[in-house]
Amino acid sequence: MKRNLTPISKEEFMDAWEKGENFLEREFDFAPFEENLTARDSIFSFCSFKLDTNLSKIALFEEHRIHLNECEFYGLRITDTDVKLAISISLPEFIHDDLYTYVYTISSCTFQSGLNITLENGGQLDVQNCNFPTPCHFNIQTMNDYDRLNIRGCTFSSLVQIEAYENQLNRKSNSIITVQDCNFSKNVIFAVSGWPSLEIKRSNFNAMFDLKCRRNDLQAFNLNITDVTFKSLCSIECSNFNEIILSNVIFNDPLHFIYDKIKISNSLTCKTLKQQFLRKNDYINSLEFHQREMNSVLAEKRDSKKYADYMVLFLSQLSNNFGTDWIRGVFFTIGMAIILFPIFIVLASPNLEFGASFSGVNYAIDNYLSEFWIFFNPAHKLSSFQGLEIGFWAGAIDFLGRISIVFGSYQTAQAFRKFGRK
Repeated sequence: MKRNLTPISKEEFMDAWEKGENFLEREFDFAPFEENLTARDSIFSFCSFKLDTNLSKIALFEEHRIHLNECEFYGLRITDTDVKLAISISLPEFIHDDLYTYVYTISSCTFQSGLNITLENGGQLDVQNCNFPTPCHFNIQTMNDYDRLNIRGCTFSSLVQIEAYENQLNRKSNSIITVQDCNFSKNVIFAVSGWPSLEIKRSNFNAMFDLKCRRNDLQAFNLNITDVTFKSLCSIECSNFNEIILSNVIFNDPLHFIYDKIKISNSLTCKTLKQQFLRKNDYINSLEFHQREMNSVLAEKRDSKKYADYMVLFLSQLSNNFGTDWIRGVFFTIGMAIILFPIFIVLASPNLEFGASFSGVNYAIDNYLSEFWIFFNPAHKLSSFQGLEIGFWAGAIDFLGRISIVFGSYQTAQAFRKFGRK
């Protein structure tokens, strides 16, 4: 709810500060925190700061707390500071222009007593080259199409909680969370809903990493983890993945991975997930990602015009879906026999009359249908066929039939292995 704010002058502010007063529903058209202020506790509630606000000076206050509750900032910075006080900032009252996103920058700071930031109406928060020896909490809620949370070059020595929620569930967003070149010593907890993208690059997680993405039917989730090491448990749960990329990721413990819908376009990610399921002896689920991996490789071979490799993979896909579907193997085996047997009979039948109507075809099939089971046995002898004249082309089809039936039988048996592997 928009409030009626009362303007305050610099002189009025300084006088109220020295008297130890708090500030409620005031509008500042100057930068109050850049004045020479006496260190003390203070509360600013429902205030508006019209100028770019630098909290670096008051961040030096030792053993004092400055609470900025539900305030409106037109830019926020904390720079090059060893922050001794606990900073709690709540920023829900923003009126945003669709063409502009407010930027809040926290750079080169050490937070000795923790940091708690809440942005209920979005914006861009940049946290760069900071040190967090105590717990910190980021709560970012978006109302804009291009909100950002960028964390770069930071060291976290205690618990980190990052919550990012889209508070308008009836629309899509282009918001993104980026974590780069960071080191985390303690547990990291991500809770995400409605934000479409999370990128984690060149970072180390020395304790538990827990990512939970709540279902949002309108906005699927993109996850990109590149050049990252997880030295302890890594848990990722998401019901609606749009795309996931895992590149050069090291898991010291098996990955805990729960998903409903997922799209993967690169084979390396599929291979990584397959290996993680195998580490937990979950062979059935590993086969799913083996199948996805092979489908990705198949597309890569086709696009690179490596047709020999493509044909081998295509036959594997056609015959048993890369070792995952024994029913497809059965249909492939029987289907190839059904296709090749009539061709064999037509070529080997001496009573076939080639004409416009192919009148001899029905005769050949009616008289030699019983020979199908001989043809279906790949170990049969050509002399087993009665009344047929096996020439060159008939012999070639017979040979192709044997190869197809043996190959299909092997592929069927291979697909059955998924039920017996432990």
